[in-house]
Amino acid sequence: MLSDEAFARHLREVVVCPPGKSWQEMLTEVRLGELYLTAACAGGSAGALEAFETRFLRRTTEALQRIHPSPSFAEEVQQLLREKLLMGEHPKIADFSGRGPLSTWLRAAAVRTALNHRQSAQREVSVNDEEWGRMPAGSADPELAILRTRFRKEFGEAFEQALLTLTQQERNLLRLHLLEGLSIDKLGVMFQTHRSTVARWIVKSREALVVETKKGLAEKLKISSLELDELMGLVRSQLDVSINRFLRTSKTP
Repeated sequence: MLSDEAFARHLREVVVCPPGKSWQEMLTEVRLGELYLTAACAGGSAGALEAFETRFLRRTTEALQRIHPSPSFAEEVQQLLREKLLMGEHPKIADFSGRGPLSTWLRAAAVRTALNHRQSAQREVSVNDEEWGRMPAGSADPELAILRTRFRKEFGEAFEQALLTLTQQERNLLRLHLLEGLSIDKLGVMFQTHRSTVARWIVKSREALVVETKKGLAEKLKISSLELDELMGLVRSQLDVSINRFLRTSKTP
């Protein structure tokens, strides 16, 4: 899954060896197996990702249900964790240092994510196309509020174009998951694949929508990169609302 050289580089990046202690001594104090797994996950290894899903991520369900008993809530938070820890140029899972159990580290991340998600869900309201400009920004910045209202039309056009860049299967997957409420387990049965593969498909599709929407807005708008990043922060914060709305009204199969 991961070459010895790549793992050695990863160890040097995340394991801090204090003065007076040898590397050999230091390595006896870290959980090398779990460090290897997280490094392989950060590198995109399918086997590592499936092991992480089965042995660690799914076992956060009990802790999440203490925060909210709904099974769908736990699944939503786990999806957010996949995006937070496994996506991007520098996946956050690579920050795991191995100084304690991976299960404890992940559970802490899951609880933080769940609490933030619960607060966001309490504030979230349903929106229609004309209401996008009034979405909560998560910021009191009046300039950002102006951006949100000013570029409502351009966002709609860019987001709809971004949806068209997805394959029909990706759109169907998002439609079934977000509109129809099918769980990842049910989608795995429907698509005859492992649930972790379905989860990766969903993460990949959502990330592609953000990337393509940003590309479309950059072409349409003459604003600074900072303003564009702030606008994309709004897109990310309301991504599922936007996907839901556009898939519901889109004529695209």
